[in-house]
Amino acid sequence: MSLFQVTLRTADVSRGFAQLKGRAPRAITRALNRSADSGKVFMARQITQDTGLPVSKVKDKILVDKATPASLVATIRVSGKRLPLILFAARGANPSRGRGRGVTADVGTGRKLYPRAFKATVGIGQHEGVFLRKGHRRLPIRELFGPSLPHVFEKFIPDGLRYAGEVLAKNLAHEYAYAASSGA
Repeated sequence: MSLFQVTLRTADVSRGFAQLKGRAPRAITRALNRSADSGKVFMARQITQDTGLPVSKVKDKILVDKATPASLVATIRVSGKRLPLILFAARGANPSRGRGRGVTADVGTGRKLYPRAFKATVGIGQHEGVFLRKGHRRLPIRELFGPSLPHVFEKFIPDGLRYAGEVLAKNLAHEYAYAASSGA
């Protein structure tokens, strides 16, 4: 599982929030959580551009652990399961019935041919995937998967940290102004 955390050095922030007294932790928590949500969207877009996956599928796999007033840490992490190859714009006969050359899919490095692979729906229309026979016999078959999202996620951690830091600075300024003016 890949993750990155956005934390605050309380000495830097406490000077500006000292006049807010007891309201500061709630304001900082809101700023951290908004920044983490923005960081999730940023990372999902980066991964989408790299892999060609739909952004909705990537967003479902990225999780945000929210900050609380007692713990001023927000964490963005991605689940480690590999995604089925069918999600990577897989093309081929469905089902091929032995007539196709295989299935092609774009896993971020251009289209790649998977010879002898075929697309099929297994169960009673429940799961569509790209499969490969283990031998020359009809069964057993195994499903093919694309790259893992944590592997792709790790490439963009430096960009994500930089973006989250920029957004955090803006959100802190906004939350400070809100807390100072409204008393919330």
